[in-house]
Amino acid sequence: MVFDRHRVMEVFVRPVNGPGRVGSGYRVTETAVLTAGHVVTGLPVRSPAQVTAGDEGAGRCELRALGERAWMSGSVLWRDKSSDVALIGLAGDVPLLPPGSPVPRWGRVEGMEPIA
Repeated sequence: MVFDRHRVMEVFVRPVNGPGRVGSGYRVTETAVLTAGHVVTGLPVRSPAQVTAGDEGAGRCELRALGERAWMSGSVLWRDKSSDVALIGLAGDVPLLPPGSPVPRWGRVEGMEPIA
């Protein structure tokens, strides 16, 4: 697996009723960041349409690329509490990843046997 430092994101979360916290994430597409579920605890899960509409009353989620100054807004698109994983959608004008940034690879299942 190739690790691309341009995809590493700093995540800042401030829920409506709770303290702010920071975490990290990995940009798996141009507009989606994978992070730990506990980082975004207290924020609602919203659809992509709701992400672009914005809603400050839901709390704040801001992200920036490692070593960059500019922050981007984000919202939780999906969260699985039992696996402690979440997907954050980036909103607004999102900077493109650099040319040649390798696409993250995922596992591959071969054969027809069921797996857990």
